[in-house]
Amino acid sequence: MGDESTEAKIEEGDSFCALGIVNWPGFPLQKLSTLGIADATVFGYHMPLHSILAAKIEKFDRANRMATISLRSRSGKTQEAFDALMNSGIIPIGKEPIYLMEGLPYNDTVITRSILKEIGNPACAKTATESLEAMGKPAAKKIPKGTDDDTPVARILWAADKLSSAKIRTGAEVQALSLFAKTANKHALNDSQYAAVTEAAAAQLSIIWGPPGTGKTDTLVAFLHGVIREGKQRKILLSGPNYRTVEELGARLAGNLTQDPKAACDFYWVYSRNRDPKVPSGAAPHLDLKSFTINCHHRFKMPAISPVL
Repeated sequence: MGDESTEAKIEEGDSFCALGIVNWPGFPLQKLSTLGIADATVFGYHMPLHSILAAKIEKFDRANRMATISLRSRSGKTQEAFDALMNSGIIPIGKEPIYLMEGLPYNDTVITRSILKEIGNPACAKTATESLEAMGKPAAKKIPKGTDDDTPVARILWAADKLSSAKIRTGAEVQALSLFAKTANKHALNDSQYAAVTEAAAAQLSIIWGPPGTGKTDTLVAFLHGVIREGKQRKILLSGPNYRTVEELGARLAGNLTQDPKAACDFYWVYSRNRDPKVPSGAAPHLDLKSFTINCHHRFKMPAISPVL
């Protein structure tokens, strides 16, 4: 591997990476039809190659710049197209530099439409100043006021200032949570981290910001540990820009919760169907720690549970 690959945001076990060729820009977007491979009767003939071929990182030794990858059909339906692609010899394995990406954008029209419908046209919605200027005053005056209910996501989008000023705990409750969080981790929180926890404990909406290395993950772990320890029934969603980020946060939090019998909860690590679930470490009678995949094309009913994380 090249030196730059050691910092790639892909991990050993990633099983649905897209494959590219350094000297062939746009290779993952090529199609069998444009490459003259196979015939039109083959399923996937008009599909981009990243929808046919999947690369799995079997081993990834960053220190020694060595990786083992395997190539396979992305699904059973595209097996014939995959075989035709591999038999064509068009992928220069061992001859030219190739690269892997975590994945390419997919058509999320259906999901986006469902999200927008869920948001609706709430009364709290406000047109962006830039849009008003672009439309001009006559058109801007004709924009009707929203009539739908203000959903939680709508309030975050258009009424965040009100949420951030709304208090959800008493002063005593904030102090109790913050004091616990200060020493919840192996190393105590510093003054800045403690202040962030205190603010987050008080307000309905908070943003904790900081450059790399300032301890945002430690701060969140301590805060969440304190919230769970309150014993109130809640559903908490942990999400992030990639699996590695969420797994790191989840692993540290699980380490805290495992050692604290007063922090009883169900802790579920949920993966998309194209990922192999990692088995979280840690076990305790008060902690139900599980990982599984979920198919977004089917309805899934979460089992009856107490506070969910």
